[in-house]
Amino acid sequence: MVSAAASASGSGAFRLEGVGFAVQGREILRDVTLSFPEGRMTALLGHNGSGKSTLLRIMARRAEATSGAALWDGRAVRAFGERAFAREVAWLPQEMGSAAGMTLRELVACGRYPWHGPLGRFTPEDGRKVAAGIEAVGLGGFEERFVQTLSGGERQRAWIAMMLAQDGRCLLLDEPTAALDVAHQVEVLSLLRRLAQEKGLTVVVVMHEINMAARFCDLIHALKGGEVVASGPPDGIMTPETLRLIYDVEMNVTHPPGREAPLAYVR
Repeated sequence: MVSAAASASGSGAFRLEGVGFAVQGREILRDVTLSFPEGRMTALLGHNGSGKSTLLRIMARRAEATSGAALWDGRAVRAFGERAFAREVAWLPQEMGSAAGMTLRELVACGRYPWHGPLGRFTPEDGRKVAAGIEAVGLGGFEERFVQTLSGGERQRAWIAMMLAQDGRCLLLDEPTAALDVAHQVEVLSLLRRLAQEKGLTVVVVMHEINMAARFCDLIHALKGGEVVASGPPDGIMTPETLRLIYDVEMNVTHPPGREAPLAYVR
């Protein structure tokens, strides 16, 4: 197992220090200390109920830790004003609705809200950011399409375009591929990895599927029962011993020819 302490020792855009979270006396998270570096894509991994979505909500200021601290660039996330934080960090929850009746351009333009507020004038700079977000996700030419007419993969890229138009330095995404087929999962995760590498963004993705995490992410932080049980690069996580610790099942790992990332399977 790769220790969480080893991963947490480096400086990162996001850092969690001893984060705990409890509801009505029930502990959901305990003493979580992790770092999420800039220019990297990091997976939060674990089975249902492991605490990974709660952890992401704390990072996104949608929930408040009952102990410890979530830090963005060395500053507690709660020390930011709402709009100031939204100019730095964009969050995509599991359920975003259908955006029925909105065109792609209108949806992506919602990402500019932190910069001009509800009554501010939409400026040429806003227009450039919207256009750049649409182009970055490969949806140029779809600007006037209604969102509900897009495919599942296209809709997910539209939401990511909105996050890019927000012009922050960090993207937090809660299971962005959960409702997608394998081809669209690969499409969306490839896009997120490219954005992290080319734009230097901090990208954090809640995931279930270990092989997708190993293929696309630079780091994997694994939770179990609200605690960090493994943390490190995919090669360090993808061992039978560590996978058994995370999932409570016996798994083997193979390295197929021509594939950079290892592949895990249940025995």
